[in-house]
Amino acid sequence: MASFAANNNQVAASPHGIGILHEDLVFDVLLYLDSVSLAKVSRTSYFFHVLSRLILRKTPTWKTITTTFPEMKEKSGVTNITNIPNEAFVRCQLDNIKRVQASTSASLNTGFFFLNEQKSNYKIKEETSQALPALLPKDFVAIGAPCQSIASVDTFAGPKEGPQLASSVSLANIPECDRDVFNIVPGELEESMEDAFTRMTPKRGGEGWSVIMLFCTFSCQAYVEDYLGFLKKKHPKAEVIGGFVSGRDGIIIKDGELKRCGHILGMAIGGNVVYSSQVSRACKKISEVMTIQTLGNYNDEHEGEIGKLMSPTDGIVASGGVASRAVEEHDARMLYCGITKSEDEGFQLMDVRGLTRENGIAVAGGSKDLRVLGSKVCFFTLDPKSSSDDIRSRLAAAKRAASGRSKTVLGAVLVSCGARGENLYHEPNVEPTVFSEELGGVGMSGFFAGGEIGPEALAALPYDTDFRGETKLQGFTSVFGVFFVPEFVPTGKIISEALQGRKILF
Repeated sequence: MASFAANNNQVAASPHGIGILHEDLVFDVLLYLDSVSLAKVSRTSYFFHVLSRLILRKTPTWKTITTTFPEMKEKSGVTNITNIPNEAFVRCQLDNIKRVQASTSASLNTGFFFLNEQKSNYKIKEETSQALPALLPKDFVAIGAPCQSIASVDTFAGPKEGPQLASSVSLANIPECDRDVFNIVPGELEESMEDAFTRMTPKRGGEGWSVIMLFCTFSCQAYVEDYLGFLKKKHPKAEVIGGFVSGRDGIIIKDGELKRCGHILGMAIGGNVVYSSQVSRACKKISEVMTIQTLGNYNDEHEGEIGKLMSPTDGIVASGGVASRAVEEHDARMLYCGITKSEDEGFQLMDVRGLTRENGIAVAGGSKDLRVLGSKVCFFTLDPKSSSDDIRSRLAAAKRAASGRSKTVLGAVLVSCGARGENLYHEPNVEPTVFSEELGGVGMSGFFAGGEIGPEALAALPYDTDFRGETKLQGFTSVFGVFFVPEFVPTGKIISEALQGRKILF
């Protein structure tokens, strides 16, 4: 490799090099190299070190790769997928990491691993898995969760979904952000959370953590609401998403080491990144919006009665009659009663438990401050077509909002209810395909959960609003966590300032 020296905004090469080139042109040439080659180039001279580090650190990237059980079985040489050894998993993921590194000029700093342990006995073993972090930069952090089925958009192969997928791995470079991972055990509730987030102070300060992801095993099911309350108090501006995973243990990668951990695994991200959580619950509007005129008593379990309603078209009506007619006209198998004070904030969904003697409806749920005279109600039912349309519109709105802030979509994580997917749509890959079509084919890793964490699913919430419900543990939802970052457009000024300021660290 030729040695270069900056002189009068030009770079002089030795006779063995590529001649006299402006530093901008040299930079453009380096952009064609993959991250491994750039790392080698950076060790040749100060000049190349600065330019290579600028590319490695500032280039946003997100690559997602899926591995099927037949692929893993082939690498392991076994005849039965239930006997796939840990070494086969490690070999597959090493191949995935190398493939990503060969396809990007960015240095990877963040990862998400979703691993299907339902159809196989393979487990991630710490002692045989350290080759994974050894292949990645020291500041790389990742969390991995076991699951029963995977939903993904593979960067190289497109949308994929189902139990035949052994893993979905997303490897990213999120520039100018803080990232940290943590593990919480139920026996150390408040102390463990306090300790974790005291140590995890964002280096860049500012607004603190933008997003916190939680992947929980069922061993801590009774504690999750307490965790969410703690996070709301400690980090009120952070968006929290996650869900219950199917296995006992997941993984954390930090400081060049892989650890197998259980209970609650988390990742916090802050800095120059926009995060948009989009939640959908497959609801179709099947009545007009009406106003509550009479209410029954609510008990401590948030169960009560809605009596008379004011209909814009029919005047005073019995809620039971409206509900019965809506079910009959729309062949509704599941019925929800939405309630709100303002349609701009969507409708909280209450379960309809049945009819009362006075032809009202017995309902469960809804915030206390909404269950008052004058609140608006509307009936909804589950509907596959409405669900996919809703997701499409919400993802498109998120992209519009980020574009208005000069951000470009990077990638996403999906947590979807185990009862959705092909169970809801009667065909595979619906939600991954919608995501791919709306957000330009970027990568997404996701899994089917036994309970989802995210902003409350609000029916008929306007698509372009910034309003979000409280973070809740809920069911039958799809929670998309989409990352947007500034597009990296290297200019002559940025390159010159980096060289003149001897910027080695970014």
